[in-house]
Amino acid sequence: MTKLSDTQRVLLSHAAQRPDANVLPLPTSITAPQPALEKSIGALLSRGLIEKVVVSDVSRAWSQDGDQRYGLRICDAGLVAIGVATAPGAVDEVQAELPTAKKFSKVAAVLELLTRIEGATLNDLVVATGWLPPTTRAVLTGLRKKGYAIAKTKRDGITCYSISVLA
Repeated sequence: MTKLSDTQRVLLSHAAQRPDANVLPLPTSITAPQPALEKSIGALLSRGLIEKVVVSDVSRAWSQDGDQRYGLRICDAGLVAIGVATAPGAVDEVQAELPTAKKFSKVAAVLELLTRIEGATLNDLVVATGWLPPTTRAVLTGLRKKGYAIAKTKRDGITCYSISVLA
């Protein structure tokens, strides 16, 4: 299994969910300072998990050489590293299955459940992710640390979690 930092995992997951497989524009959840971001992207490039591609759109450009702009695109190895694919040609497969690509992000599934009007019970979250209850609670704590305001209420005597507002 490829060891990735949180920033690298977010960059790869974001690119895997895009129709063009581009890393840019960056997801709004990236809060790393520019030097740390450049280091993460450099590591992804050197490990062959993303590649430079010629782009025309300035918003998708990471670097420029004269009049030529270069963007960043996830490679098959990047998809394998985040568990989205297991075979060569995976970028094309993921692009063909984009409506279901978000299934691969368990945290996205948790966020989706938490944004429902009724919220989600711990059991709902465990069933959706396959995680054990302690792991699921740890993810909720992690989301709180990232700025999500997770409310805890009771529904029929069972604790229910929901995202009330984004802090």
